[in-house]
Amino acid sequence: MATEKQKMLAGELYVATGEELAADARRAAEWMDRYNASLAHTQRDHAALLRELFAEVGEGAYIRPPFHCDYGYNISLGRGVFLNFNWGCPRKRYLFASLIQLLRVEKSFAGEP
Repeated sequence: MATEKQKMLAGELYVATGEELAADARRAAEWMDRYNASLAHTQRDHAALLRELFAEVGEGAYIRPPFHCDYGYNISLGRGVFLNFNWGCPRKRYLFASLIQLLRVEKSFAGEP
């Protein structure tokens, strides 16, 4: 039988309970404490921190702190992706492919045409 984490990663229905997911959430929370306190650091420092938690981090990808997520290992950033401050990515699998696509997403969230 699949664990709740395996179900989540497979895109199936799951219950976000159990020690495995709780440990993953704690690890991500500890990482967010460090990342969100790093606003004055260099982009190279940010990239190193992003690589600690995310599935993939493309060249030049950057997230301006603060950033929030549940687990982090389900997030991939493509080359040149920029996420402005206060982004959050709960539980689902996220792939940010390019800056141009991201700008389209930001516009749709802001309610602009």
